Amino acid sequence: MKTTTIRKWAGFMAAACLVLTLAACDQDVTLNIDHSVNLVQPGPKWPNKKKLKPTELEVYTKYGIPDHFRLLWNAQGTVQARVDLEKELKIRKPKDLPPHTWIYLKDNREVFFEGRSYREHPISDQTLILIKYGDPEDIKDAPGGGKQWMFFGAGKLYKFTPDGKIYEQKDFPAMGKYIKS
Repeated sequence: MKTTTIRKWAGFMAAACLVLTLAACDQDVTLNIDHSVNLVQPGPKWPNKKKLKPTELEVYTKYGIPDHFRLLWNAQGTVQARVDLEKELKIRKPKDLPPHTWIYLKDNREVFFEGRSYREHPISDQTLILIKYGDPEDIKDAPGGGKQWMFFGAGKLYKFTPDGKIYEQKDFPAMGKYIKS
């Protein structure tokens, strides 16, 4: 089997696992798997106020409906490639939305919930790129402990510091529609 075919199949399987996981979820969210498996948006019936934790209800009352939820598939909150996510979902099958942040674009605010409290931070460059282009098609370690993201379809390369700030950006000829894996 060609590597491209394997990558397409693995990407499809990871997306299918994610759809099944979120379909079983009792929270109303909208997923665009062609764009990202790391971001979802509130659905038309969100929120079910009875399901919100007190801190979530406080943030909802203060700021309203977020633009996005960024799914935290691991303890570090790093963006997961679809292939890695497929492995993760085989191990644990959450019946609820995994830990996630709430993103408010117009306020440049990302809200992190931690037990009975929450903290707010400006949205990182990395999260803004994720919102704009979706999941990177290739993720590698970059010098200094950061990450390098490639978007073949958009013709973009970004290098990030460990805290998610862009320190290098390059453009190259876009390759058109590219299957995210």
